Amino acid sequence: MWSLRSRWHAGAAAAGQKLLLNLHYSDSWADRSTQRTPAIWRGLSHEALVLTVETYTRETVSAFSRQGTPPAIVQIGNEVTLGILWPYGQIHAVGGEDWAGFSELLKAGARGALAGNPTQPPRIMIHSDTGGDHDASVYFYDQLRRHDVNFDVIGLTYYPFWNGPLADLERNVRALAYRYDKDVIIAETAYPWTLASGKEASSVVSSASALPEAATYPPTPEGQAKFFAALNQVLREVPDERGAGYFIWEPGWLPGVRASEHAGNTHSNLTLFDWRGQGLPALEAFRPTGRATD
Repeated sequence: MWSLRSRWHAGAAAAGQKLLLNLHYSDSWADRSTQRTPAIWRGLSHEALVLTVETYTRETVSAFSRQGTPPAIVQIGNEVTLGILWPYGQIHAVGGEDWAGFSELLKAGARGALAGNPTQPPRIMIHSDTGGDHDASVYFYDQLRRHDVNFDVIGLTYYPFWNGPLADLERNVRALAYRYDKDVIIAETAYPWTLASGKEASSVVSSASALPEAATYPPTPEGQAKFFAALNQVLREVPDERGAGYFIWEPGWLPGVRASEHAGNTHSNLTLFDWRGQGLPALEAFRPTGRATD
């Protein structure tokens, strides 16, 4: 187990900020297409894996809480639209869909998270990558409801270059908040401030044609700021204040920091800092007013 204490955690808590704990349940990061079971957990029976997920989650949340940084929200997996901890919790397999094993693992994670800090229990978030796709979102969360998976927050991935224009997100967030009576958080989002790439890898967005609203939100520092101002507005206008906010991924990933030994940084033009480390205008979107400009 790693050390969880850091100056950042303590400083954030002291400033009154709250913590979202995103558990990937993987030796590396997990996403829609990659949900590898940790090597040490492979070979466990399904029953043993369920117990291990619950125990690991409980111990992790407890460790955060003991050091004075209790998570306000615990995310059970990352972009789990197609399942988690494959092949045990894989939804789509040969022979059709299997939601039972996946749902059991989600429930185990939620039980562990709540047991990890019973005096200040975190809210539970389930995260899909369907920010711009309402039909896919409803299909996914309806299945969770059908299998009695209890959670508090809907998490969505929304990158406009993959998930479509803001209008698609707006329709989806409003409809999901109403249908499930839950808060919605954009768990991942980003927008380019340039189309240039760092030296070690080509950027995931290198052409304005990838941006569905490039004319309105050009890939410039000012266009990026305008995009986040519009995203703020979309979430503020969700009825009953159910548009709970968003997380940018990854705002500080500057060139020179590789994704892994074998992969470079393809997201360096999606940061909130230029390549000299200077803050970009989009940082203004995080002021209490949520406005990008005065």
